[in-house]
Amino acid sequence: LTWRISRRDLWDSVRWSLVFCAVLTIAKWIVLRVILEVPPAERALFEFWVLDNGEAVTSALLYLAGVAFYTVTTPLQEIGTRSALQAPLQTFLGGVVRYPGWTANILTTLMFAVLHAHLNPVVAMMVVVPSLFWGWLFQRSGTVVSPTISHIIIGIYAVFILGLFVGFDQR
Repeated sequence: LTWRISRRDLWDSVRWSLVFCAVLTIAKWIVLRVILEVPPAERALFEFWVLDNGEAVTSALLYLAGVAFYTVTTPLQEIGTRSALQAPLQTFLGGVVRYPGWTANILTTLMFAVLHAHLNPVVAMMVVVPSLFWGWLFQRSGTVVSPTISHIIIGIYAVFILGLFVGFDQR
């Protein structure tokens, strides 16, 4: 576990996270407008934090509290996922399997997805690709800071701005 991050790894975390957010936006637009044919009047592309019951959060204080809570808990998730699971798995699998880094990343991602299953199965499936991405950032940088920065950027954008998890399990 290291808290040091190089400028290159910091730049990669931010740059690739912004690309990831752009892809999420395009994917949501395609699902809503092309696949489900939901008109913009019925469902906006950007949904600033909607609760599980479909109610939009209108209180700025509650919105900021949600963002703050997410920002504080994300490093704990990444420390547990990358430092307590992925790094030891990679060391354990070294010399046993062909690609210990990717094998550890995939196994850790599956465990990370299971930890989100309490929200609903759709959310658990939707965290697989970001988790693989964060595992890749961890592999590249060797520090938990890189995936933590990315997790905060992508998570805040996906949940609190794009409203990515809203309604996909209700259709």
